[in-house]
Amino acid sequence: MFGNKLQREYKDVIRGIKEGQRREPKHTPASSIEKHGTVMLRPEHRIVFDDFSKFGEIINTMMHHGPFSFEETDKIEFGFDGPDYGRIYQVWYNATPVGKLTIGVAHLLHATEGHGAIAEMDLDYAQFMPEGEIRDMLRTMWFMFAKTEDGAVMRAKADLEVVMIMTRHLWEVVREPEHVHAMHVRLEGPYEHYAGYL
Repeated sequence: MFGNKLQREYKDVIRGIKEGQRREPKHTPASSIEKHGTVMLRPEHRIVFDDFSKFGEIINTMMHHGPFSFEETDKIEFGFDGPDYGRIYQVWYNATPVGKLTIGVAHLLHATEGHGAIAEMDLDYAQFMPEGEIRDMLRTMWFMFAKTEDGAVMRAKADLEVVMIMTRHLWEVVREPEHVHAMHVRLEGPYEHYAGYL
């Protein structure tokens, strides 16, 4: 499966993934997107922040039979080129923390279609997780940001996107098998399917 070095180095993580029990999320959301002031906030930040107020509850309900859970934190600021604002979640696989999910404004979609959100997730230790569990989680996440279309079309698009995400990650694992790689996930869309649950 993995080299003995990785098995030893990550033995606690591997045990937590294989044997742990699913964590029940303890959300601590920020009470307002204005937590750090309003200078850089735009109307679309408030819209997406408000629209995704129930995301933690909805996604965890949809995935309650699996090992993944998403726990909202009170942090609202993220970004690389400058500050951006939205909701931030700790990602858990059973009782092991395995990454971070941010949900913010898809600025171009928002400008052209009236609304849009982007989710970015770095999933640590993905190469230690069962393929089916990751696939199911990514598929569920994809639907949350999708435009509502015919069910068969949506399922086909979700499957294609998930295969592409997992193939990119597999490439890196094969290219550098002596390292543990985070799986980067980026999903963007008008979130019409998610809005149907509100």
